Amino acid sequence: MVEDRILRRGGGVITKLKVENLWVTAVSKMCSILEDQFSGMQTANHLLLIKDYVSLLGVNLRRYGYPIDSLLDVLSKHRDKYHDLLFSDCRKLIGDVHLPISLNRC
Repeated sequence: MVEDRILRRGGGVITKLKVENLWVTAVSKMCSILEDQFSGMQTANHLLLIKDYVSLLGVNLRRYGYPIDSLLDVLSKHRDKYHDLLFSDCRKLIGDVHLPISLNRC
């Protein structure tokens, strides 16, 4: 929708090829930012929250015919990091739990 409007209203200033190149540049920048942000995340919850938002964006973009494979590749690439962070968070929670131990068993 946006591309069509730009092409119709642009009066020939911008071509369809330039609009497609803008999209490629935008996706590339989104992927770069995601890579940078995912590499610095320290909790599974933060990574999952960003993944959910990017997935929602991707579903909507795909519905309108935009290629989003590179965005999905970034999400897939960081799946192992999510699991590692989740296990780390669980270990911290388990380590914080102090169970009373009864020494007098009858």
